Amino acid sequence: AISTDQVFDGTSNTPYQEGIDAPNPLNVYGQTKLEMEGLIQHHAHGVILRSSIILGPKAPFGGAHDTFLHFCATRPGQE
Repeated sequence: AISTDQVFDGTSNTPYQEGIDAPNPLNVYGQTKLEMEGLIQHHAHGVILRSSIILGPKAPFGGAHDTFLHFCATRPGQE
């Protein structure tokens, strides 16, 4: 399942760590994704991918890639 970084509230000064930082969504979108993650976690073969900016305007943090889709498209062997 594809989820989002919006399951967190964005108040941390450091990267969030799975199993240490508790999710705290601030909107319905984040809450819905968090509920979906809860359902997926109960399946033995469930996989959750959390990303931000899957598509849309360039990332505001000035990373190496504009969006997650740009990152995937520029991986070696993805020509």
